[in-house]
Amino acid sequence: MKKNILTFLLITVSMCAFGQKGSWWAGGAFSYLRTTEDENGLSYKNDAVTVIPYVEYFFQDTWSVYGGANFGYAKSRYTDIDSNPATRTVRHNDLGPYFGIGKYFPMTKHITFFLSLHAEGAWGTLKGNDYSYSTSRYAIGIYPGFQILLNDKVSLYMEFSELSYEATSSKNKNNSNDKTTGSRFTTDFFNNGVNLGLQFRIK
Repeated sequence: MKKNILTFLLITVSMCAFGQKGSWWAGGAFSYLRTTEDENGLSYKNDAVTVIPYVEYFFQDTWSVYGGANFGYAKSRYTDIDSNPATRTVRHNDLGPYFGIGKYFPMTKHITFFLSLHAEGAWGTLKGNDYSYSTSRYAIGIYPGFQILLNDKVSLYMEFSELSYEATSSKNKNNSNDKTTGSRFTTDFFNNGVNLGLQFRIK
């Protein structure tokens, strides 16, 4: 199998916490990913967009709880000169809530390491040229990262991919007997990229 990633663009603008008891934070994240792949005469092109708004509350100086919504949209196109039509398109969108608890570990006056325990669920639709599935996804994971404080209200933010367990299922909307389920446990913090952004205190 030969795989080439031509473009990888990940933009995250996060507004979350750098800790004081009783403080509130709000914001969100946006990411865009494009990949291409060539395998056994097939050509794939994939685009994915994620939008994640949320709010966060510090009940202690180094402990917080947060919650929000997760919207994802993905479009995949693959070309096979031996098929008809030669190019097929698959679209997947889902939406659901997420929540978690975060623990912050100050390392220096301006640098903090954090760990977040995060749970989420999402429900959506997967559509191809001649089929349509309803989908669901549930996940729980740990997100490590670092914050660099620029001033009292602004910091830089870096978060690694999660150590997580994820369960998924899909069901054909036109055939109730056509169902699939799956699960996976991910332990590679670097394969799925790093979220980078800014954080702003609002209260």
